[in-house]
Amino acid sequence: EKVAESQGWDNIISCLGSDSSTSKAAIDLLHELLQEQSGWNECLCRKLSENRTAVQFLVALLKNHVNHSAEVAENILMNLFELNDETITIAANFGWYKPLVDRMIQGPDSRIARTKAIVNLELKDPNLKLLGKEGAIPPLLEMLSGNIESKDLSLSALVKLAGSHANKGIIA
Repeated sequence: EKVAESQGWDNIISCLGSDSSTSKAAIDLLHELLQEQSGWNECLCRKLSENRTAVQFLVALLKNHVNHSAEVAENILMNLFELNDETITIAANFGWYKPLVDRMIQGPDSRIARTKAIVNLELKDPNLKLLGKEGAIPPLLEMLSGNIESKDLSLSALVKLAGSHANKGIIA
């Protein structure tokens, strides 16, 4: 925890965005620091989940598909999502949509928040298409039978997703 209170924490996080050997060492160190004998260090994980730059670097490592680093990054991110649900939206802002869509599919409890995230995300056609492919549209269609807020949000998200020709077939 002393590392987290010093500049060491920020330096480790900045190394996540470095070349592959440095980022591999940084993610291994970060993973080790986040561990306790009983599991994850909740305080450090919470601190990490609130750091947009750290989440951005973890998503970038995950998307680079460098086997070991991607696995460790996904492991860390999945734990952060359990502690701080907002981290899912941060990860989506950096292009990793699967956790956001997975939460929408899991059930109605988090659909409003996830739909708001989709509406607020700046998305280009490939990302709109990816959200449709990942499965965001069926939960949005289910939301149309909900209350006024649910209908309004789902319609806004569906209009946005319909901006990709590939999604129009799924919506119709």
